[in-house]
Amino acid sequence: MRLLQIPSIDEYSDNVVAGWELANTPEAGSRYEFAYQLVWDGKEPDTNQFRVVSTTVHANPRANETRFTVEYAKPESAETIPVDELRPYVAANQGGQVKDIQFAPTERGWLVSFTIFDPTPPQTIDVSCVILRRDRFCSEKWLYLLILNAFTGRN
Repeated sequence: MRLLQIPSIDEYSDNVVAGWELANTPEAGSRYEFAYQLVWDGKEPDTNQFRVVSTTVHANPRANETRFTVEYAKPESAETIPVDELRPYVAANQGGQVKDIQFAPTERGWLVSFTIFDPTPPQTIDVSCVILRRDRFCSEKWLYLLILNAFTGRN
């Protein structure tokens, strides 16, 4: 089984597909039978961690930058976490540079804002963000595939 993510010009296109990848190429006219089972886990997500509730994206193609704001909701546990124990961790690969990280409390939780700069567009950059508590994960991991279009420079 192979899962593919196909580049798309917007986040609304259905661009994730799964399919079988055979070890041996079938001969023309031959027959193959497949059986599979889909299983879902009935467990709810961990509600004792910060959960992503919204993402805002602002592209600035002239500057090869994209600004993100990720909103995390507070955990359902009643524990109050001291602010000085929390910090965001943002990562970008394929040469993407993380700039201007801001971390601010809200009534609902926390906002993490940051800019991804692409020094060599166009390309695809994997971006991730988590909130750490004393260097341990205490949030969901937010993931975003930033695809910069070769013709417009926009994602």
